[in-house]
Amino acid sequence: MSIVMKEPMIAILFPVIFILLLIPFFAEAQGDFRKGFIVRNDNDTVQGFIDYRTPARNSKVCFFKKSNKSKKEKFNALELKGYGFYEGLYYAAKQISTGENDSTLAFVQILAKGYANLFLYHGVYYLETDRTYKLPRKNKAKIVNIEGGKSVKIEDKRYVNLLNYLLKDCGIDAKNTRYQRNELIRLVNDYNKCKNDSRILVKRLPIAKVNFLVTGGIDRTSLQSEEFSSVGFKPNSALLFGGGIEFSSPRISNKVFLFVDLFSQSKLYQTSNEYPSGYYVPLITREEILIKTMVLKTSFGIRYNFFPGNNTPYVKVGVVDYSFNDTFKNVVATTESEINNEHFVTINSYQDKWSSNDARWDKSSRIGFCMSFGYSNFMLWKLKMFAEVRFERVEGYLAPFLGTSSKSSSAIGLIGIRL
Repeated sequence: MSIVMKEPMIAILFPVIFILLLIPFFAEAQGDFRKGFIVRNDNDTVQGFIDYRTPARNSKVCFFKKSNKSKKEKFNALELKGYGFYEGLYYAAKQISTGENDSTLAFVQILAKGYANLFLYHGVYYLETDRTYKLPRKNKAKIVNIEGGKSVKIEDKRYVNLLNYLLKDCGIDAKNTRYQRNELIRLVNDYNKCKNDSRILVKRLPIAKVNFLVTGGIDRTSLQSEEFSSVGFKPNSALLFGGGIEFSSPRISNKVFLFVDLFSQSKLYQTSNEYPSGYYVPLITREEILIKTMVLKTSFGIRYNFFPGNNTPYVKVGVVDYSFNDTFKNVVATTESEINNEHFVTINSYQDKWSSNDARWDKSSRIGFCMSFGYSNFMLWKLKMFAEVRFERVEGYLAPFLGTSSKSSSAIGLIGIRL
């Protein structure tokens, strides 16, 4: 489908794109607080909510709330022994080496714990046994030329040699272990099992998650059309049904989602028109016009949850596109006249039908914007439900017989199931 961008279309899309770009910054400013705990220096554990941020930021400070409504507190590695998320992400305050003669006190991510502990800090892994050892980051292999015009490939094995030395009492060989998170966790867990001291296995949040939605509701639409600008259309109410898909990345944020919705509905536009007609005899003609069209609506955009967890209000902003199937027009024209003091009434009716593959069908853009406010995941009959109020505005070629510049504004009430 080709899209012809007109000035009104740009006026619609610009604020939508602007809001979509602002949402990630708004989400960052609000924080992504998830259930967790902090461990104070006196070993007191306090439950609450921890701001989930990037690993680099998590290593510097911890933002903590005792409840969603509490004021957030800021802690550094001097003030806490550690903190964690109940989803399976833990940080401990450790003095670690960052260079030959440099060290720092920071929150390091705990990847494995037991007789030996595996930490991660700014992309570098550390192994703690009798003390903390920095596992040198693997450099690219070097190609070295030797005599005879030959060359050899020399790989960086420093971290492998250090691991073999530290884990030799269990006969563990790290020669096939890559400098990669899962492989190092597996290696250290095997060592701790050998020592009968494997206390926790750290879970890693999924990089992607998909939710499916089944939705129904009622649509209240107001229509303006250049073809009937003098009379207007009555507001139309109609049921609609559909579904959608939501994409998220819990490892990055559990408050921002991408969504795609698809709805099907029948729209009924009604209006009446009265005008004088006739040349020799004065006539008055009244038309009752009914236009019925099947609409398939597709929308996509961003959803932002205001609070972490399942039960939360949210806002959605996106772009919506209308596509149409068969469209029917029915006109009943009543003409009245007075001739020699006698009253005459003539009633005529005619119909027309257009299909989406009709040559007369305008293929120009029908894109607009949508915005929703809702509440997610309240339980009803053991189902995860959501309720939503949605606003849409679309302009362009909305249906045959309406002209090429029509405007549709809709208020929609939705209720659905999140699978």
